[in-house]
Amino acid sequence: MGIYTSVQKITDDELEVKLMAGNENPQPNAPAAPQRGPQPSAPTPTSSGMNVEVTPLSPLTMGPISMKKVGKSHLPVILIAVAVVLILLGVVYIFALSPQHTTTTTTTTSVPQGGQAFDSCKSITSPGKYYITSNLHYSQQSGACITVNASNVQILCSGTAIYGSGPYSALPPFSYGIAVSDQKNVSVDGCAVGNFSYGLYAVSDKGIVLTNSNVTHNYASGIYLNHTTNSTFAYDFITNTGSQWGAVQLTNNSSGNQFLNNSLMFNSYYGFNISSSGQRFLNNYVVESSSGFYCSPLNGFPNSSFASGNTCENNTGCGFVSCKSNIPANISKVALGYQIATCGTIHTPGTHYLTGNLDLMDFMNVNRSAMQQYGSVCINVASRDVILDCNNHTISDAYIGVDVNGQTNFTLSHCDVQGTAYGTYAYNANNTAIENSTFYNNSYAVEVQNSDGFKFNGVSARSNGYGIDLVNASSGILTNIGIKGSKYGVFLSGSLGNVFNGGSVTNSSAMDIYATSGSANRTDNFMSGTTCQFTNAAWADCGQYLPPNSTAYPITFCQNIVNPGNYIMQQSFIGAYHDCLDIKTSNVNIDCEGNLIQGTRYTTGPAIVAANERNITINDCRIGGFTSAMDIYGVTGANVINDSYTGSPSDYGFNFSNVTYSTIKDNHIINVYNISINLQHVTHSNVSLNNISYGINRSIDVLISNSTMDSILQNRGLEGKMGLALEGQSQNNTIMNNSFDTSGTDYYCAPEDSALDAGNGGVNTGVSKVGCRWMAVIPQATPALNCQRITATSLISLTSDNYYGFNATCFTPIANYTTVNCNGHTILSQNGGTFAEILNGTGITVENCYLKGFNKFITVSGANTTVIQNNTMYSNASVSNSTTFAVSVVRTDKPYMKKNSILTPSGGIELRNSNYGDVAFNNVTAGTTAYELYNTTGMNVYNNTATQSSGIGALLYNTVTDIFYNNGFGGVSGLVCQGSSQGTNENTDTGGNKCSSVSSCSWITQSSTTCH
Repeated sequence: MGIYTSVQKITDDELEVKLMAGNENPQPNAPAAPQRGPQPSAPTPTSSGMNVEVTPLSPLTMGPISMKKVGKSHLPVILIAVAVVLILLGVVYIFALSPQHTTTTTTTTSVPQGGQAFDSCKSITSPGKYYITSNLHYSQQSGACITVNASNVQILCSGTAIYGSGPYSALPPFSYGIAVSDQKNVSVDGCAVGNFSYGLYAVSDKGIVLTNSNVTHNYASGIYLNHTTNSTFAYDFITNTGSQWGAVQLTNNSSGNQFLNNSLMFNSYYGFNISSSGQRFLNNYVVESSSGFYCSPLNGFPNSSFASGNTCENNTGCGFVSCKSNIPANISKVALGYQIATCGTIHTPGTHYLTGNLDLMDFMNVNRSAMQQYGSVCINVASRDVILDCNNHTISDAYIGVDVNGQTNFTLSHCDVQGTAYGTYAYNANNTAIENSTFYNNSYAVEVQNSDGFKFNGVSARSNGYGIDLVNASSGILTNIGIKGSKYGVFLSGSLGNVFNGGSVTNSSAMDIYATSGSANRTDNFMSGTTCQFTNAAWADCGQYLPPNSTAYPITFCQNIVNPGNYIMQQSFIGAYHDCLDIKTSNVNIDCEGNLIQGTRYTTGPAIVAANERNITINDCRIGGFTSAMDIYGVTGANVINDSYTGSPSDYGFNFSNVTYSTIKDNHIINVYNISINLQHVTHSNVSLNNISYGINRSIDVLISNSTMDSILQNRGLEGKMGLALEGQSQNNTIMNNSFDTSGTDYYCAPEDSALDAGNGGVNTGVSKVGCRWMAVIPQATPALNCQRITATSLISLTSDNYYGFNATCFTPIANYTTVNCNGHTILSQNGGTFAEILNGTGITVENCYLKGFNKFITVSGANTTVIQNNTMYSNASVSNSTTFAVSVVRTDKPYMKKNSILTPSGGIELRNSNYGDVAFNNVTAGTTAYELYNTTGMNVYNNTATQSSGIGALLYNTVTDIFYNNGFGGVSGLVCQGSSQGTNENTDTGGNKCSSVSSCSWITQSSTTCH
């Protein structure tokens, strides 16, 4: 998938599987695939005393869903697989068996010493090696041919076959080729297993290994794993499975299993049917099945398992793997409890709490643009009397954030909903309440339809299409609402008897409070102390009342606009001169209704200008043939929405200078030579959902110069020279979810705008980036960072920026001599957490990372010779504990902390009970303590800096024999010594240290004049 390269040696060589052809009768016709329905009873091997009362989980029934082709082909794998198919076709009769006949056996001539040979079905009760010397035929239709009732068993077939006599249905009784229960370290190599209900059946096992085997024509599943862990399946062929359980079924907390270089083909339903998390799928060839990968909703999240290098045609609900066609999981199937950590459905009354932010993209493998296609809901409320308390967490990137359909007495509180089509949607849901919640950048922040008695208190909505949309919704109370910067602040249709009590509805591009004719009369609704500017409702006490049936001022030619009000352009202007519409007053709303303002090839200047006014809206205009579409200067509340501009030589698109609290949204700009959207000294403004294409020559799609506190969201640029560029002091902007695909640089930040704390950068799509370390620029279709526990010596080499979405630990390297190298890429955490946790390993390195948003960045415990170097870390996430350190090293020998730059509101670098390493060339700004050495011995501390903005520059407690030189310890307190660190001879000062102050460090002698 292109996220990282993992260098891990696989010791097994690929072997050619030796298959036999006996005197078998032709295979009877394959039975029809079973209909999806109730799960059959549990399979229970009986021939050798095994009794397992576990029911396999069947896949969820899903209706037809249109598929979207994504992913890339893997030609080398396909060529290998084609060869495999030819081999398999040649041996298709190997399991073509008749229940009435016994197979002729073929006996090997010798058995290696130290093993046991057998040539008939049996129960294995002792450890050791077992050699199958001839084909085994199991004639019964229940029980197991080989039952393993011992650990540390090796079964070597050398190409011999184990074949059964059916049954050919998914109903009990079941038969099993090899059955293992509650054992460890059982390996099977070179076997052909077929014509059973289950080929390999494993329950409550650990360390199962199946290699170089053919598992084919087993009806229920080829491989069934139930509560089986840390097992490996490599170079196997698993084909022609007939039931809905799939060729490989993983269920009931099976985890840590890996599937390497297997081929799964011609299965009636699924290749891999996955109902457990924590698996690895590498370089498998999975084709000719209704779904190559199928995942139950809870086990299909992008971080549930790991997949890389697989060739597959389709995938249903497995967010961690990309096939040619991907169908997202039905997230509504996830049942939510009272502590909510994922999207899903609430089925029970009571108070439910979010434990963290919910971004639907973390749980579904689908592009944001496809959310509407799948009607994706994050939280679905399917019970009455539900309280959803978000604990001030965010719900984002869903088609519907919270959906309440047909349920009464629902309350939403302390929620932040962003980036949805519908933030909260209540339909036939009487007595819905929303309290102390915010909605940002949604098409509809809140929609209430066919529902009465609603109550909104402390609802804040900013930069939405519709703030509050009421459709046949009456008898509601809206208290202390704050709606700003929407197209329509409050929109009422057929909604009567609602009371507005306090708050404000302002800066709407179309109208603050708009009511259709049935809701606009004086007696329909009531307004009490709510501030608004424009309305067409007689009952709304806004600054300006526009009667519902009044006609706006018509525009029939280029002119100066000198009176406030609504203007409608009634025809196109061809051959227009510059400054065609010159707006010279505030409170103007111009609707071009799609008409064209066309200059000539000689027209110099803008089509529309406005300077030093307030509340200007320009909507639905088409412009071409000018040197710029619009010049907006010194305006507060400029709203440029749904306009288009086609460029001409030496031109600009939209120029905004000294503009505040404005919106540039849903505009389409093509063929501009210079700058499509030019922001100069713009603050507190929203630039979103603009589409910029085919920039010419040296064009820049969006230029942000000396502009701060702006939101640049979901813009798209195609085929320009540069996508988004920041220069001057353009810091503290929020720039996320943009997509640029240019011939040059997609994102550029001048040096002064490149620091990790220069802006709030989310996830942006692109290929190239210069500077902009605070922003994660990720190539199209790249999945979220695949975090993992690294158990074998590896080089994790990141090849692009990426993001991490969970408040947990990303990488846990525990294998010796492992390196995590970010190669200078930015890793953005959206919910805090820890980037890397190093446990007990030797020679582990984390280097060249730009890390932003984590609570903790790197923790080390019980390790040896750990290297953390050349990393930059900025903790802009909330830090609940002021004693938290960005880098924490505990009980570690030879730690090397070098050339790291840290900016954090809590602590910088902490070393505890650690010895004989280096802390060198680091630069830390920390709210509490930049460097803390606690019970350390023999550390070399040199050329480090703690800035004056820190709390304590360096704190030493019981450190002895440490050496300090050329450090600059600034801060409220520079250098502080406690415990035995205060002694004259405990540590060594070799000179060159500078301290803003010194407390109780009598060993500072060589630097006494600079540490004072």
